[in-house]
Amino acid sequence: MQALIYGERTGIEEESIKRYQQFGLIHLLAISGLHVGLLTAMCFYLLIRIGITRERAITLLLLLLPVYMVLAGGSASVVRAVFMSMLMLISIKIQRKILLVDSISLAFMSMLLFKPYYLFDVGFQLSFAVSFALILSSQTILPRFHSSFSQLMAVSAIAQVSSLPLLLYYFYGVSLLSLPLNMVFVPLFSLVVLPLCLLILFVRIILPGVSELLEQILHVLLLACEKLLDFFEWIPADFVTGKPHILLFLGMYLCIYALFVAVEAGKFFVRYMFLLAALLAAQCMYPYLNPKGTVTMVDVGQGDCFIIELPYRKGVYMIDTGGTVSFPKEPWQKRRSSFDVGEDVLVPFLHSKGMTKVDKMIITHGDYDHAGAAQHLFSQVAVGELVLGKKAELNDVETGLVIAAQKQSVPVQIVQQGDSWQEGGVLFQVISPTGFEETSNNGSIVIDAKLGNLRWLFTGDLEKEGEQRILKDFPNLKADVLKVGHHGSKTSTSEEFVQHLNPKVALVSAGQKNRYGHPHQEILELLKSYGVYIYRTDEDGGVMYEFTKKSGTFSQQLP
Repeated sequence: MQALIYGERTGIEEESIKRYQQFGLIHLLAISGLHVGLLTAMCFYLLIRIGITRERAITLLLLLLPVYMVLAGGSASVVRAVFMSMLMLISIKIQRKILLVDSISLAFMSMLLFKPYYLFDVGFQLSFAVSFALILSSQTILPRFHSSFSQLMAVSAIAQVSSLPLLLYYFYGVSLLSLPLNMVFVPLFSLVVLPLCLLILFVRIILPGVSELLEQILHVLLLACEKLLDFFEWIPADFVTGKPHILLFLGMYLCIYALFVAVEAGKFFVRYMFLLAALLAAQCMYPYLNPKGTVTMVDVGQGDCFIIELPYRKGVYMIDTGGTVSFPKEPWQKRRSSFDVGEDVLVPFLHSKGMTKVDKMIITHGDYDHAGAAQHLFSQVAVGELVLGKKAELNDVETGLVIAAQKQSVPVQIVQQGDSWQEGGVLFQVISPTGFEETSNNGSIVIDAKLGNLRWLFTGDLEKEGEQRILKDFPNLKADVLKVGHHGSKTSTSEEFVQHLNPKVALVSAGQKNRYGHPHQEILELLKSYGVYIYRTDEDGGVMYEFTKKSGTFSQQLP
């Protein structure tokens, strides 16, 4: 009730909110034109019934609606709905009809005049895109459907199609169950749940006993909704496309416009549906036709995560996953919604690239800031192989990963110095560990590979002792790009190591204002003294290297 009437979701369990988001139903829990319209109509009816004149009732509602807008959080959809409701009331008061298309246009311009940055708000864009499409269709397309059921299907289809490019652009995919579930949940919430919530709100003041009965009915109804979503949760229906290029995004909307015009004119519109499907297929196929590969140092805070995508998507490799290291907190310090690197950073990043599978998940060693998010990824993306380094005994984190991999039928490979694999013309060589290292950090998997025209060395948390052994075993080792060991700690990256490798670029993955002081100033000064250009996630955000066979370019992706 709080979510549907006041826009306050803190009373709803986080898992329930995520479930509604997963199926594209989260808009049902957001204040929209339907909510404001029903509330306004109910208040207007009650004011008339208790003897207040129409003119005074309208004036009172015009004064109260802005107050409600503030109470409901003032999101873009709330502001739009309140503004349009106020225009409707004003048109009744002055006895002059204001067209809906003029009403939404006035709301659009007024909101941008008040706050221009609304234009970049996802809620603003989705709210106006869907509302505008429904308003234009209400006089042309919807009258063609005579039964209530067919009109419901048409409304759901128009809302889904008009929001599709925006959903792909911001959320990188949709659920294939979204349309059929919206056809069930939209009328259920519109005609039953929301009116019942508003009814309980008013009846509770007058007849508390009756309101308790209504609350029980509402409770049973919402539990049934939860059970239904639980059932569909096990069906793999997520359609991940990746973030479309702006030209493809505009092309989709042009195609949707042509589709609506054809339906309105009663002409053959299936061709435009096929064209829209072709654009979606092009978006999904593009990575497999793209001759460029990427290496991304993902900003995971205090931790390590590198994602390598080979040209033509011949392979997707993840070196470490980062992980949120938690410390004991007082109850008042704990957040209601916890942050998880896997769920909040890595899965969205992978989906933005249209990646639903990682061919190799390489965990350099079992520290939580390198492997903590791995278990969550097993449940979100397909993993082709889990790669761990050879050692006398796995620690608790690595043992947990092996168990999780076995549950998902993911093969586990143990690698050591001398192992290698080749894919897409790129040779990946494992130059450490030997399996006899005394510390976890020096037991990190160290990988040498040539990507683009640069030689890369990924070092995990390798420390100075491990560096000395590698220089002894590989006297000809060089690196154009050095992943600085142990987040720039002074226990790693010796002067001899830097001098021998002679890198041009150094990559430091460390959290902003972390408690360890990484990267240490002496390491930064050492690298600078050898003319090494430094990228660091705590200042630069994510760093991407886009390459072909002969060249490549670094770019920053600010958080």
